[in-house]
Amino acid sequence: MIQIIAIHMTGSEHPQHIELLRWVQTPQPGAAATTQPQDATRAEMVTFVRNNPGQAFALSATDNTYALLEVVEAQPPYVKTQPDSTTRDNPLSLPRF
Repeated sequence: MIQIIAIHMTGSEHPQHIELLRWVQTPQPGAAATTQPQDATRAEMVTFVRNNPGQAFALSATDNTYALLEVVEAQPPYVKTQPDSTTRDNPLSLPRF
């Protein structure tokens, strides 16, 4: 599995979008990372999530909840977390780099 740990935004003040996603490999949500952080473009992450459903997630920094990523079929496609009861595990809530 991979955990998204930070994002890099691009664009003007409005609209901004996620350009890069920083991730680490981990055996399961909440476990220690098994790789050094790496960066993926939005398109690369879309491809990963399509090819590996259920294997990418974002983790809340405050309460250890997590949500799996899914692809939104827009132009261009992008990833978001599956809906749940909190926004703390949303990629837009992650630290910026």
